[in-house]
Amino acid sequence: MHFLARCSYDGADFSGFAKSPPQISIQETFEHTLTRIFGDQDPVNQGISGASRTDKGVHALDQCLTFHAPDSLQAQKLKTILNHHLPPSIRVLSVAPLPENYNLHRKIVSKSYIYLIYHSQDISPFLGRYTWHEIRKFPEEQWNEVFRLFQGERDFKVFAKEPRRYESTVCNLSHIQAYSIAYIPATILYFRANRFLYNMVRRMVGFTQLLLQRQVKVSSSFEELIDHFGCWTTQRAPASGLYLYRTYLSEE
Repeated sequence: MHFLARCSYDGADFSGFAKSPPQISIQETFEHTLTRIFGDQDPVNQGISGASRTDKGVHALDQCLTFHAPDSLQAQKLKTILNHHLPPSIRVLSVAPLPENYNLHRKIVSKSYIYLIYHSQDISPFLGRYTWHEIRKFPEEQWNEVFRLFQGERDFKVFAKEPRRYESTVCNLSHIQAYSIAYIPATILYFRANRFLYNMVRRMVGFTQLLLQRQVKVSSSFEELIDHFGCWTTQRAPASGLYLYRTYLSEE
């Protein structure tokens, strides 16, 4: 039977979602877990597919994946069994049965990511794996002055690590916003789009941070900004601060 699982994970110790031998991935961990539970299975027949190929060290609060399991198991029982066998760094939030012809990628409407920056001089050992420790802090208004140029349907080719892998590098970034947290020295960056390119969010964060750091006068358009400072778009923020926040599916 086909199932949809929503899960969260601490990506610090994984090579990313997709397989990347010899390092351990989220996908491979799920495959090994299913094999331990249900016996030796061909990984291809397990049907594991993820909504997002999160990069090495990137976390997820709401990743979606599909897989096969015996028909006799109820979804709630399967969730309990999976969480019992998975490492503590991966938690299944929900499990739901699916039609056999279900195509996860065709059901994705949009995704959202958040990026966390922590600005204190001293950082707790419990935060280092989950934020970008960057002491310099800029007002949210300065972040948003740049971010407004990214919003909408744009060609984000310059922010993709491997643009040639895509038929199109155009994405519709429907929402992008920076928030300063008053009671802790942190900045939260929010992104929502119909699709994201490989390394796109990390490069946008690193690029904008560099613009603010060098006190660049903001351009009047996205195209002008890239034309003047396109050589800076390879600047990547650390993976530790990035979270897949939510995956939105068409039936929801």
